[in-house]
Amino acid sequence: MMSLVVRTADSNSGRGADAPGPGAVDGGEITMSEASFVDYRYGLWLSFEDQSELIAGFAGLLHSSEGPPGLIFGTRPQLWGRGYAGEAARAVLRYACAVLGLKRVVTDVDEPNAASIRVLERLGMMRTRRAIVNGRPLLYYETNATAAGSSDRFSPRAPATSDGARARR
Repeated sequence: MMSLVVRTADSNSGRGADAPGPGAVDGGEITMSEASFVDYRYGLWLSFEDQSELIAGFAGLLHSSEGPPGLIFGTRPQLWGRGYAGEAARAVLRYACAVLGLKRVVTDVDEPNAASIRVLERLGMMRTRRAIVNGRPLLYYETNATAAGSSDRFSPRAPATSDGARARR
């Protein structure tokens, strides 16, 4: 078994993203994702560097008993800025709309995390509110498939780079 998610933070950039880490096993994250696939047909997927078996990051949907599922994504810090997060998140949103028929997906992001905010805005997600949670400023975003017209909103676009991340469950 391998690590799915390890918490990382870069205080200089304001990024506090979950990113895959080599070597550590987080069985709880894996078990939750597997159960989510059984119960809801979604969970976390890994993405891989182009032409390699090296993990680039992850993206997926987290179940919430209080509302729509939440989009989550992360990329290894060495790969930030190469388009992996956006490509993986876009694939998850397409799956959510086209396969699962979800009408709404939400997410939150640390306010200082400008890179993830840009990813969310490029995906067409709309900011709905700001809140301070446990002393941290968070921004909340959502997408509405009905307002988007269809899952075409999340159709793949030409990537900014030719990294071509592949996703696997």
